[in-house]
Amino acid sequence: MRSRSAAFDWDATIEGLKVTGSHAFEIKLARPFPQLLFILAMGYTAVVPRECAEHYKNDFGNRAIGTGPFKLREWVRGSHLIYDKNPHYRDERYPSEATDEFKARGLLKPAGKRIPFLDGIVFIPYEQDQPRWLKFRVGDLDMAQVPAEFHDAVYTKQSKLRQSFQDDGVSYYNLPLLDFIYRGFNVEHPVTGRGERGKKVRQAISLAMDTAEISDAFYNNTVIRYDGPIPPGLAGYEPGVTSPYRGPDLKKAKQLLKEAGYPNGKGLPTIEYHVNRGSSTVEQAEMVTRQLKRIGIQVDVQATSFPELQDKMKNKKAQMFSLAWGADYPDAENFLQLFYGPNKTPGSNKFNYDNPEYNRLYQQIRTMPPSDERTAIYKKMRAILIEDSVALGSMARTRFYVWNKRVKHAMPSETGQNWYKYLDVEPRE
Repeated sequence: MRSRSAAFDWDATIEGLKVTGSHAFEIKLARPFPQLLFILAMGYTAVVPRECAEHYKNDFGNRAIGTGPFKLREWVRGSHLIYDKNPHYRDERYPSEATDEFKARGLLKPAGKRIPFLDGIVFIPYEQDQPRWLKFRVGDLDMAQVPAEFHDAVYTKQSKLRQSFQDDGVSYYNLPLLDFIYRGFNVEHPVTGRGERGKKVRQAISLAMDTAEISDAFYNNTVIRYDGPIPPGLAGYEPGVTSPYRGPDLKKAKQLLKEAGYPNGKGLPTIEYHVNRGSSTVEQAEMVTRQLKRIGIQVDVQATSFPELQDKMKNKKAQMFSLAWGADYPDAENFLQLFYGPNKTPGSNKFNYDNPEYNRLYQQIRTMPPSDERTAIYKKMRAILIEDSVALGSMARTRFYVWNKRVKHAMPSETGQNWYKYLDVEPRE
């Protein structure tokens, strides 16, 4: 293995990659991969300048040097990031075609004009929601996300911006996320994992959980509750198709516990539930603990930092855990690969799930282009995961973006970060 201090061989020959011009290269695939263009659009595959990477070496990741519309001028960790307009950005124009939604929001007014419009952007991170929201309300921030605790004060029950904010010139956009919030299991664990007995325990836990209560208490009922790992908006999602293990159904949960050999939870060891110590995850875990106690299951919530949680899952020490997965690209394959056997930890399959039939179906769809046939297989894979109850209580969030009246052309996105180049603002007085 090459050490971090060893020189990187930029001129090494890599099978399957070939430079064909000053701005072009060729990729030869070992097998069809329909998601390739999505992958190439991600930051992990961004083109970087060799001379800068050689100069900054291991500090290159902190320099953010690339070919985008803005360039990083200053980064003070925990304080702010300042970006300036890139004077050498390619000649790119504001779109002249858009969806009906874009047109209705008046987002085609600058069609054909060269972008970016802004001279720069300042990002200010906040550890707490309240200070960020107060800064937005007094006009020190042009854009922000609405914190959950302020949601009812800002939005109606129909998630429409209240008239008082509209009168202040505030605009908004509710962005549904390709989101997978879940409670998962390491299925190699001897109690909640292996065999039919462990599956019945997982199913009982699923039936004892009440995601409606979680949604109401922590998400203002703005999440979409669904089953399986495929969120709304993607092929394979089945609206209105509910899992037979969606709770709360305490009678059925207790029956499954009894069938597993743990009547009313007797003899079942305490479940270790690992969560990230941040946001409302600990409080949510405490609610799940209370819900499971109703069928006799005892839970020990262990809250750690996110790196510590990742380390526990990597080493198969997290029996039950709570996480969220946001789409890397808009295809259900990105979620289904989380359960593919060969991806077991330290790969992305933190569940260590290894179902031969599921693996066979995944191998089949990974090379298939979008089609009705592929969607039908996606649904089969979803059904297998629901039956095995590997990940429970799926929810997809909505981000609530707001901006003050001087902001123009705003259309936030979280499946790509290129929307900033379309922003414009009125100059401050």
